[in-house]
Amino acid sequence: MVVAFFAAFNSPASQPWALPHQPASKPSRDQRGLGTFLLLFDEVLAMGEFRHLGRLDTTKSRATSAAAAAYATAGTAMRRPACIKRNAGDAATTDVATSGNASPIAAIEITAASPWLATRSGRNGFSLVELLVVIAIIGTLVSLLLPAVQSAREATRRSACQNNLKQLGLAMHNFESGRRYYPPAGSTTGMAIGKAPWSCQALVLPFMEEGNVFSKIDFSKPYGEQDTTVFPSGSVATIRVDVLLCPSDRNNRPRLNRTTGAQEHYPLSYGTNNGHFLIYNPSTKTAGSGAFALNSRFRNGLFSDGLSKTLAMAEVKAFTPRYQDTSQPASSQVPTTPGEVRSMLGGGSWDHEFGHTEWVCGRAIHSGFTTTFPPNTAVPEQRDGQTYDIDVTTVRENATASTTTYAVVTSRSYHAGVVNAAMMDGSVRSFASETDAAVWAALGSRAGGEAGSAWE
Repeated sequence: MVVAFFAAFNSPASQPWALPHQPASKPSRDQRGLGTFLLLFDEVLAMGEFRHLGRLDTTKSRATSAAAAAYATAGTAMRRPACIKRNAGDAATTDVATSGNASPIAAIEITAASPWLATRSGRNGFSLVELLVVIAIIGTLVSLLLPAVQSAREATRRSACQNNLKQLGLAMHNFESGRRYYPPAGSTTGMAIGKAPWSCQALVLPFMEEGNVFSKIDFSKPYGEQDTTVFPSGSVATIRVDVLLCPSDRNNRPRLNRTTGAQEHYPLSYGTNNGHFLIYNPSTKTAGSGAFALNSRFRNGLFSDGLSKTLAMAEVKAFTPRYQDTSQPASSQVPTTPGEVRSMLGGGSWDHEFGHTEWVCGRAIHSGFTTTFPPNTAVPEQRDGQTYDIDVTTVRENATASTTTYAVVTSRSYHAGVVNAAMMDGSVRSFASETDAAVWAALGSRAGGEAGSAWE
């Protein structure tokens, strides 16, 4: 195989293919570019950079320099080479011929005996510098593209999260349309004191395309006492309900029994608005200020603040560290800082991950939230050399017939700087972590009489 680079100079009369309007004294841009290329190619040959391409006839490269320089600057046009000859041997040569005022022809050839991919006499492959440059370029591109890809994925997950809340809001309104009241935060109808109530999320199952599961539940019995022939685990609690899980929640997994390793619960990512601090007083049947309460039957007329200005559900984090069954506060005064929480609500049963792990349970520590503090507020607790962000509740709902339940259960999410929330009118909004505490508390009350213009 022969690869030849040549340049020739001649008068226009001996160049029958030249265009009449192109003066021979002014070479075109392509001609000048070819001359420059030949000069550069000659320099590369001189440095020996192309030794691995085959055996080059370097004695002719000097002629190439002269011809290329003349080509780039002379006032003549290109002509066809006078002659090209091939020797009988393995080396091919090109004659340099002149005719009249024609310029010499220069050529550089790679011999047929040394093809492009023949055995290389020089170095093979990339040099170390070239390899490092390529790696650096690829690394730079990845560093630029990866944040953009992650941001796009998070935007998709956040949109899916908002869609889940819209479905929950629609289910809540479909429940109200059929029964003329909104579902309670928890239901203990037909159950004795001490039994865990069914959650609002379980009560609206038929309106979330989960009617098949709903029809198998006996709501007069606790979720741990269901028919084992219907639910092999003995409970519906192990069923995963996709609409109750935020795509960004990192703990989308079942809760396992620590003794047997068997699945016993599945978590959720959306809690009901159960009030500011007071959850429920069983002695007086007094509910908290939120949109939902134990065994409540709130109608539209009770939301004097307006449905569009009252929180219905908001994001919570699955597997939140928690204290439950703590001591009672000295008064009903609401803690004003996270640091006051444990001093007001001491003791209790600790677990580093069991909060919001039971979607079937109608207690605030599992399926609700309070507006004590704004979204994503950290309530720190030091234990075993670690700092945990905790939720706290006193005695749990329906555990006794006389003890009031208070709770600090913060709305949290894995979305950067915001939580998504559904309003009582079914709309979905995002609230920043910097939301004013008074505004967030006002949004949590159904009939607090607060002005709504502060956050609109």
